[in-house]
Amino acid sequence: MSPRPALPWRNSDDPLDACVEWSAGWPVASGSAFILKKATICFVAFFRASCRRTISGLHHSPGAMKKMTFSNTPIDTGDDSISLRERSMTNGSMQGRSVLTLQEFNRIEVEKIVDFAISLKSEKRARRFPRRLAHRNIALIFLQPSCRTRASFAVAAADEGATLQILPKEDIRFGIKESTKDIARVLGRLFDGIALRANHSLVSEFAEYSGIPVWNALSETHHPTQVLADLMTIKENFGSIENVEVAFVGDGQSNMVTSLALAARALNFHLRVVSPEQRRPSKSLLDHVNGPGHDGVVSVTANIDRGVRGAQVVYGDIWVSMGQENDTEDLIRTLAPYRITHDVLSRTDRRDSIFLHCLPALHDDRTEFACKYPGVCDVDDDVFEGPGSRVFDQSENRMHTIKSLMISTISG
Repeated sequence: MSPRPALPWRNSDDPLDACVEWSAGWPVASGSAFILKKATICFVAFFRASCRRTISGLHHSPGAMKKMTFSNTPIDTGDDSISLRERSMTNGSMQGRSVLTLQEFNRIEVEKIVDFAISLKSEKRARRFPRRLAHRNIALIFLQPSCRTRASFAVAAADEGATLQILPKEDIRFGIKESTKDIARVLGRLFDGIALRANHSLVSEFAEYSGIPVWNALSETHHPTQVLADLMTIKENFGSIENVEVAFVGDGQSNMVTSLALAARALNFHLRVVSPEQRRPSKSLLDHVNGPGHDGVVSVTANIDRGVRGAQVVYGDIWVSMGQENDTEDLIRTLAPYRITHDVLSRTDRRDSIFLHCLPALHDDRTEFACKYPGVCDVDDDVFEGPGSRVFDQSENRMHTIKSLMISTISG
């Protein structure tokens, strides 16, 4: 029997190719040896192809070639003091950033999130699921009830291959036997991103110490994930966000007015807040959004005709938000003249005007709350169900924009 060929891979550019060539040179002395020889060749060839597919996939997967690290841990950049979040702020990436108010992003970045969400919507309707968040872990912590936001995060995470954990508030117990700061640092070591619904000071503190992206899933002052869906719906209907006229009719002190005002400042559309004098937005908010270079971005009026004339979007919100139930009667008396009716919508003098609402909307008597307080409906049913209503497109877009936000801030 002739000797086996010498090991060739030490000087080979492709060790796997060398292995195949080497095994191909084995002498065949029996049927068993022949089978072993062929099996070895097939295994090595299969392993080589698998490795090349994996490497190719890494090159084409956003963020896949980046070093896996916590956002508050130094990365291999030659400067051990630079965190992932700090680096993202200087290189244009959104990776590692939290969103608490939407002011964390500039105009170009918000537009990227919206445009990416539109492409993700098309992708899902074509039943394509690239699983960009595979092997990533997402947590949801909701200290108040949630329907659309929680469902949107859950579906978005599942579509992209992430593992989702819903952490009940009874298990977390912020500040009872463990501080928010400590809980944030523990969960920041375990998860890649966390959606949190709580009061704004708690959301801010949690984001400060977690070291990972934290997404404000609604606080008493801001609702940034909702306004991203609003912007997407506006762009789908009008082709652009810039210079669109939006009339918010109702309570000018709601968190939606704050989030829409900040979005108007960032993306240069005009927001008209149509509300009674006693419920107008705060002076500090108006001074901020109408600051240098943004004069007149947000205007306020108590006159419905003046407020909605020419508006492309009429926007409504529930009058009694979570925590305001004790003020229900007073809010009804104050806001009743600002119910959005078909007449209000017609005063835009535009055929293409649409109606948006962040939901839930009280538009009929099919809820316990509306039966208990008959005058609490903020919009008439014929508007909510009418041809200009885009509320369910808007609601669906919650999921697409949240998916875009998670991918952008986790994967970069």
